[in-house]
Amino acid sequence: MVNKLLIEKDVPILDSILETAIRKGKVFPDDLSPIGSSSLSEIAIVKFEKYKYYFEIIECYDVLKITNFSGGYSFWIELIEVKTKIFYANGGFKAIYEEQQQEIKKKRVREKKEDQKLEWDLQVSKFQAKTKWWPLIISVISIIIAIWSFFK
Repeated sequence: MVNKLLIEKDVPILDSILETAIRKGKVFPDDLSPIGSSSLSEIAIVKFEKYKYYFEIIECYDVLKITNFSGGYSFWIELIEVKTKIFYANGGFKAIYEEQQQEIKKKRVREKKEDQKLEWDLQVSKFQAKTKWWPLIISVISIIIAIWSFFK
């Protein structure tokens, strides 16, 4: 299954195609509600062109089989029996959209934490750069005092 990022406004249309396919078994152009308000929206080729984007998403998730003949003049949608019903029972495209949104939120939180860690590392590095000479100077002075007191 290819994870194609879903848009919130697409989810109801995708789920309605899925529900229609499960309810009817085989979906023809007349079974799909027209997208848009033009009078041409009922014609099969116009309907196919308007639904083409949604069909591509459905094919990415491989939950329905879309058969197209004559360059869009005729098409139908068939169930992939078990796979489609399981996908629908698990919440359909709405569940996938919600899961994607949760992943996006987790990714943002992770990136924010990584940025905070980098900032902290930068501060620690600056502190170390400022204080790295002090132990060396103190040890050199200690060695000089030890040698001086040894020979005295």
